[in-house]
Amino acid sequence: MTRAHRIDLSVSSDPREMTVVRAVAAKAGSLAGFSERDQSMIALAVDEACTNIIKYSYQGATAQPIRLRFVAGETGIEVLVRDWGRKPSPEVLRPKRAGTTRCGGLGIHMLLEIMDTVVYDTSPREGTRLTLIKSLPAGNGSSAAAAPATATAGKRKPVTVIIDRKKGIQETRFV
Repeated sequence: MTRAHRIDLSVSSDPREMTVVRAVAAKAGSLAGFSERDQSMIALAVDEACTNIIKYSYQGATAQPIRLRFVAGETGIEVLVRDWGRKPSPEVLRPKRAGTTRCGGLGIHMLLEIMDTVVYDTSPREGTRLTLIKSLPAGNGSSAAAAPATATAGKRKPVTVIIDRKKGIQETRFV
């Protein structure tokens, strides 16, 4: 069994720091064994998550903290993103459905397209903890026993979970 690689990164909510976030996200994807394309997609998902924090949680303020933890192992990658800003409402966290006219929601749809699991935890007193998980495809050096059940035939089905401090698990959606 190989050792998991853990990278902790602290940045401010300044959009100019997203180049560093994308580079670290891609490197973490590389350490987990993802293809260059998947590394780029992981970086895109993490960038989108941080951009949403800057825009919505911190309302454009550029000096607020964003903490990231990347854990790259033999079965894939887990990215934890933490902010201390405004909490998103459950309605905002629902991905936009095709054919609707509601603004927003495309970023969350993109996260669900790229990652296998997306968990929004709004239970902390301040801010949100976002967990993004992507598993390596079967046959990419990972053991079959460690592969998630969703990695069966065809495309994996992403899951999103919204956790609310007062209500517990509010919604679980398999897309």
